[in-house]
Amino acid sequence: MSRVLLLLAAGLAAFAAVNLALSALVVALWRLGGAGRSGWGSRCLFLVRTFPAAFAAVFVGAAFVPAFLAYEPPDAEAVGLPLGLVAAAGLAVLARGAFRAARGWRDARSVAREGRRRGQPLDLPGWAGNAYSIDAAQPSVFVAGWRRPALFVTRSVAGACTAAELAAIAAHETAHVAAWDNAKRLVLRALPDFLGMTPTGAAIERAWGAAVEDEADAATARSGRGRGLDLASAIVKVSRLACGRAGAPALGSPLAAGPIERRVLRLAGRSAAGPGRGAAATRFAWIAALTLPAAVPLHPPAARALHALTEVAVRWLGCA
Repeated sequence: MSRVLLLLAAGLAAFAAVNLALSALVVALWRLGGAGRSGWGSRCLFLVRTFPAAFAAVFVGAAFVPAFLAYEPPDAEAVGLPLGLVAAAGLAVLARGAFRAARGWRDARSVAREGRRRGQPLDLPGWAGNAYSIDAAQPSVFVAGWRRPALFVTRSVAGACTAAELAAIAAHETAHVAAWDNAKRLVLRALPDFLGMTPTGAAIERAWGAAVEDEADAATARSGRGRGLDLASAIVKVSRLACGRAGAPALGSPLAAGPIERRVLRLAGRSAAGPGRGAAATRFAWIAALTLPAAVPLHPPAARALHALTEVAVRWLGCA
């Protein structure tokens, strides 16, 4: 039993330590990056934001646990208070992520269920799923749901926009659905890491949100002649309707998110954003880094060295 408890405590502690170290590294690199990150696309930003939690999880599951099981003797040390506290930190981070995931899932389901119940079916050309017109204090357009996403448009927006502008809105939201942006937003919200507790984590998520809007704008502009101008007009109308009003649906208004002036000028100038720089290189680096821990059990000297390091850390943390 003591071996199982030690594995659990040491695994949680390793997750916390690696997570914290990589979160600090991302914070430092983000602050040093300066203007160089302005051209990053949403995929690059998503991988940067998920890296600490993803690597820590793969490291523990693919490297730490196999090395422990292979080299830890049956008469394992008892778990001391210092190790227990570090393990509790790892458990708290995991619990925070699980709680935020459950709350995000519940909120999205609640909004979608309430919108379907109280909304009126809306015929929206260019939208493949169900669309509804809803009452809300804040003018808004948003998609809720993952398996069967539904599009919700407040009556103020539906009444203010022309048919061409509503078609552009449908194309914009279709691009979000095709990119799985709602699911990615839930993943970012649920990440079990220390980075999410820092201003840098919030800054990366804001940059990601702006990037996905730029890319959905670009997809809309490519979807038909004049669509970019129609979307720009719709964004301006939604922004004007929103001025001075309080309250908003739970999921906000992705259509009006991001730097509105820059988006409108880009759409009007027909210079829609591309996929962003660094996506391919960042994806390769992300996959390569996450593959490294899985190679540790295949190389016995590396596995023994990792276990020896674990032993040193356990003794240093005061285990009996």
